[in-house]
Amino acid sequence: MEEELEYLLKIPLLAPVAVPPHPHPPELVFSNITTTNIIIRFSLVFFIGAISIWANYEASKGFEVTVINQSDVNSIAGKRFQLFYMSNDGATRTIITAINLVEEKFMYHHSDQDRKPTKVGSIILKLVNRNLTENDVVVEKGSGDEFVVNICPSVMEGENFKQAFHSALLRGVTQILHWNTITNIRQLN
Repeated sequence: MEEELEYLLKIPLLAPVAVPPHPHPPELVFSNITTTNIIIRFSLVFFIGAISIWANYEASKGFEVTVINQSDVNSIAGKRFQLFYMSNDGATRTIITAINLVEEKFMYHHSDQDRKPTKVGSIILKLVNRNLTENDVVVEKGSGDEFVVNICPSVMEGENFKQAFHSALLRGVTQILHWNTITNIRQLN
């Protein structure tokens, strides 16, 4: 019995496998690669790199949007703002749509073509916790190229609150994009 176990231990666990010869000789393996194939591959890598650099450049032109709900979350205005504009990022989409609308319709159709719009780096949208006395939207300039758009909670309490919010936000964005013009007019008065 002991001799049989000794014999089994000497047998390899895996049987040797016959390796078939390579279908192509080694000198013919690299003969299919031509200069044209190499140029096409390098061109493709260069093209993808150029598109990536361009995409990063275009993305850097954007601005940051921060949405803050300072209103009471148990109030009608606070609940509506949270549901319709904060939870699904509707406020950011509305701001971007408003900026595109103002730039397309108002900024570039005047004879004053050399006037540049205000540079916007960051927009902070706040639903404030108090009623604003003058307007339903007040725009303040923060530090640098940061702007704060304060929306009155009474905008969110009406029956057509979506339309009222979009209208107030459009007025706020228009004030932001025409900030230099508005500042110059105020200084003249």
